[in-house]
Amino acid sequence: MLPKQISKQGGNRQAQNLEGLPSETPRANTSRLRRICSSKIAEALASIGVLAICAAAFYRIRELLAALLLFSVILGTVIVAVLILWLVGEATHEAAGRVETRVARIAAHQIAAPSRGHCGHAQGSPPWN
Repeated sequence: MLPKQISKQGGNRQAQNLEGLPSETPRANTSRLRRICSSKIAEALASIGVLAICAAAFYRIRELLAALLLFSVILGTVIVAVLILWLVGEATHEAAGRVETRVARIAAHQIAAPSRGHCGHAQGSPPWN
């Protein structure tokens, strides 16, 4: 480039602020700042909206997992209780069958002794006054 072109380009340049934006009149500067701030606010609101939607979805998933875990524990407890009751019923049925077979083997005279007619206690005793 020629020195005359450099000086012409340098003359066309505007003074820039720290953000690299050209400094303008105060009215134009405030409108530009408002546009920048409004775009940043819109971006922040959009990101907050996306986070809210994700949080709502994760909340539903978390609640569904909690319900699944809770109902699994309750169902498991009910199944164990039913299993215990069934095993107790089977065990008592088996025990009753064994007792019945052993009682059937005992002779009739070993089960009940013949009665002796109260051994004379009820007939000869004086009444209580």
